[in-house]
Amino acid sequence: QFIKKNNNKYIMSNLDNKSIDELKKELEIVKKENKKLKAVFTKCSEAIKELEGNSTGSKNKTSKKNDGKKEKKDKSKNNKKNDRKAKRQAELAKNKAKKKNKKDKTAIKSIEIEDKTVPGEKKIQTELPKKYHPKYVESSWYAWWEKQGFFKPDNTDESKPSYTMMLPPPNVTGSLHIGHTLTGAIQDALVRYKRMKGFNTLYLPGIDHAGIATQIVVEKSLMKKEGKTRHDIGREAFIKKAWEWKKQFGDRITNQLRRTGSSLDWSREAFTMSPELSNAVNTAFVRMYKDGLIYRSNRLVNWCCTLYTAISNIEVERIDLTGTKKMTIPGYDKKIEFGSIWSFKYKIADMDEYVTIATTRPETILGDTALAVHPNNPKYTHLHNKFAIHPFNGRKIPIILDEMAEIGKGTGAMKVTPAHDPKDFEMGVRHNLEFINILNDDGTLNENGAPFVGMKRYDARYAVINALTEQGLFVEKKSKEMNIGINSRSKDVIEPVLKPQWYVNCDELAAKAMKLVEDGELEIVPEREIGTWNQWLGGIRPWCISRQLWWGHRIPAYKVEIDGKAQQGDDGFDYWEVAESKEEALESAKAKFNVDDASRITLTQDEDVLDTWFSSGLFPFSTLGWPNEESLDFKRFFPNSILETGKDILFFWVARMVMQSLALTGKVPFKTVYLHSMVRDKFNEKMSKSKGNVIDPIHCIQGAPLSLLEETIKNGNLPDKEIKRACAANKKQFPKGIPECGTDALRFSLLDYTGQASDIALDIERVFSYRTFCNKIWQAHQFAFEFYGAKDLKVESASPAIDPANMHPITQWILDALNTCIEKSTAALDNYLFNDYTQSLYDFFKRQFCDIYLEVIKNFDQDSSDRADAKLALFTVLDNFYRLIHPTMPFITEELWQTLPGREFLPKDKLSIMVAPYPEVNSSWANENIANEIAQIYEVVKSLRSIKSDYNISAKKPKLFLVCQDATFSALLSKYTMMILSLTNSTELEISETFPEEEGMAKSVINDLLQSGIILKGLINFEEEITKLQKSLQKKEKRIKSLASTLSRPQIPDHVRAKTQEEHDRLVGEVEQIQKTIESYKALI
Repeated sequence: QFIKKNNNKYIMSNLDNKSIDELKKELEIVKKENKKLKAVFTKCSEAIKELEGNSTGSKNKTSKKNDGKKEKKDKSKNNKKNDRKAKRQAELAKNKAKKKNKKDKTAIKSIEIEDKTVPGEKKIQTELPKKYHPKYVESSWYAWWEKQGFFKPDNTDESKPSYTMMLPPPNVTGSLHIGHTLTGAIQDALVRYKRMKGFNTLYLPGIDHAGIATQIVVEKSLMKKEGKTRHDIGREAFIKKAWEWKKQFGDRITNQLRRTGSSLDWSREAFTMSPELSNAVNTAFVRMYKDGLIYRSNRLVNWCCTLYTAISNIEVERIDLTGTKKMTIPGYDKKIEFGSIWSFKYKIADMDEYVTIATTRPETILGDTALAVHPNNPKYTHLHNKFAIHPFNGRKIPIILDEMAEIGKGTGAMKVTPAHDPKDFEMGVRHNLEFINILNDDGTLNENGAPFVGMKRYDARYAVINALTEQGLFVEKKSKEMNIGINSRSKDVIEPVLKPQWYVNCDELAAKAMKLVEDGELEIVPEREIGTWNQWLGGIRPWCISRQLWWGHRIPAYKVEIDGKAQQGDDGFDYWEVAESKEEALESAKAKFNVDDASRITLTQDEDVLDTWFSSGLFPFSTLGWPNEESLDFKRFFPNSILETGKDILFFWVARMVMQSLALTGKVPFKTVYLHSMVRDKFNEKMSKSKGNVIDPIHCIQGAPLSLLEETIKNGNLPDKEIKRACAANKKQFPKGIPECGTDALRFSLLDYTGQASDIALDIERVFSYRTFCNKIWQAHQFAFEFYGAKDLKVESASPAIDPANMHPITQWILDALNTCIEKSTAALDNYLFNDYTQSLYDFFKRQFCDIYLEVIKNFDQDSSDRADAKLALFTVLDNFYRLIHPTMPFITEELWQTLPGREFLPKDKLSIMVAPYPEVNSSWANENIANEIAQIYEVVKSLRSIKSDYNISAKKPKLFLVCQDATFSALLSKYTMMILSLTNSTELEISETFPEEEGMAKSVINDLLQSGIILKGLINFEEEITKLQKSLQKKEKRIKSLASTLSRPQIPDHVRAKTQEEHDRLVGEVEQIQKTIESYKALI
């Protein structure tokens, strides 16, 4: 047997008399066309083997003729059996494929359309493709925009108002994710809008060196490729490798930004480690130090024992534990227990008495320097001014009185470890306690941790518990709710450790920042985030800006030694000279210590680097030439107009920019802060690489099969043990991969999502739905050119005037609707209401222009004035709409706008839609009366459509009836008869005061004066329809019962429950509708 494809059907044929080559060819057809047909596949294989084994080859047919009759009979029987089986399998496969294709809404065949444009030149546009293809549409335009200089502002032009925005610099460590794309979509929409409104716009790009993140990935790469650590190759060689990484991966980010259409001025691209910005960082540090804002102090920091560095609060991920839980910690073979609290007894000196205290970190007992009780706690009055005996070193530690030891909480007594707990640190300062650090930088115990010196901190935890048990001092262990800090990068538990570091005193600057918002000098949008702003700044603490890294801005501070002896400062610690260069530091040290001979002075620069947020905090002005405040860019574009970023870094970055700008320029760095929500996956889970739900915008733009998504995960930086889990999660998230959505659809959908007050649960299917909207725009454009006739419309300018006064009412209406859309979209962008912006455009174009206007004008007579007016109206609507939506859909609008008539009249400086003027409201188009009339008529249309839909006769053209008791409204109905017929796909309408006496009339009440009706007799077999509906009803009720059973199980995951509930509720609604339809059919029989 073999199968071949003919007229899309599988036809069985006989293999007899076929050569080996012919059989192999047919076998390949089988393999290609349908892998399910195993029986046929096997038969083909057997036939080939049989013929190949015959010494006379395929030409020798003698052996077949000499086969016995029984063998032929058996073979014929088997062939028929295989024939029937293959047919069944083919039919099943065909049905399955139909079902699969029906469900897959994103299955669009991608085609290749050649673009012969030379990169940088204006796109060569021949005849537009019949359908919208993002890849073709997005080709060539960006390079032309960039080469034409459309992205560049003029810093000498004072005739235009300035509009400045900086791109929050993404980390150089990798590629952009969908959250970055949301930022870019919002920012570029604002920039393009302002550019079209005549502003001198600067949209400034940059990349952050991302100190800790970059050092981690470079170290991993070094270990993977060379099996070495950074310490093996030294600081200088390691920094060289970090620069190589920047060069390799920085271009990937800029390519992504170009692909997403961001109209950035690339001639001003900044990098936080460039010489210019590094100079600004040094200047800022020195000035803030000299102004008393930066100082060095021995305080608690967030210490990561895996990375050997202090980290910022933003890099600490807080995890809530409801009780005891064992967790995997870097550097430990076994899981470590958290969410427990251990109680033990302290012996009171010179008394036969013990005090029980509790701790979640037993290892820190080794650093205890006091016990604390509340001064008013009667339980411990007799212990005032007493001492306790440390269980391991016999040290006598004081019992202090402090209100932090709450009465009634636990035993009322608490241990105090000032060098390893923030609250204990404060008590230590208040009571002048000893600060004992028990940890080395790698998390092992130092000499202060005797007798457990050298042990890892969590190994020491259990050793301490065992030792306390042996001494009879251990009391009990309980489960406890608690919150622990995890380094979001290393996944290690953060240790509060006492370290001498550089700090910024933020108190005064924070107060000024709050006052700016209160006085309206700095606007925060949305306003609900002002509470967060005040909460953070109101409780601000000193900002630790030291990091124990190699990659970053090395702190411009120099430890001073004279004749080999370290000099002491007023605080009793080493003296540091702060200066922008070593030469300046040397001159300052000579003057400070009255030393003439420079050779006696040794300066050693601080090994630490500055927190990345310190340099990022300077970005609004360091990128514009500061500290040279006379530079043209600084004078023209500072302060920035707006900062747009995620609400999660309101304090960590935004507040610091404001404080540093106030300290260094005396000005607020931007006038407005717009904060968008966070992007999560469709199950509302936080996106992370380990979860496999991070979306690369390029994958969304050009599409990515599941295999590519998995390959991306495997080529990333995830540990091997996490790759499998991430791939499984990725498959669950994108079982069919990611469909090709295109840049315009992605940008539009992201802006549309901003209407949510909460975080964004991004669903790729919703993004894809806006690709269909792009196709709707494309098809409307094609229709317009066909409607013009001869694909041409004679116009005398690029934007000819249009007077709707004497035009058909429907044309007057669409111009009024366009006017309203212009008003709404402008107001939305001015007020950062991006969801209102996208919805006003979507509703106008799809629901008013396409669904109503285009459907009506199709029926205008070929040579009528109405049709001629409609041609000009079509051009006017498309020209204005493309300019309205351009800020969020730059590529499709440029592609289509360039093909409109009249482009030859464009001035040389307005050759692109991106520099064309944004539409403005036209008072001559406003027509409230027409808008009200059409609104009333459309209610009639919806009523008639509803009847046709309810009875499943949308494709049929029945006679329509409207019963109206008001003569004036009857006249209005007559005026718009053609519109009603066009929009209901009907050919006949009767308007009267009563319904005719006929059976099978389906009626609907529109309002007190008006009813609609359709005679269904002859259009529907009611008995058959009722039978069909009852069968459908049974299936849906059975499914509802199954879903209800699933929902009753308490253990199902939240995302499964939500999806199941959604289907359940939908089906319940469908069942109710079917039941109503059945009853209505019965009433009409």
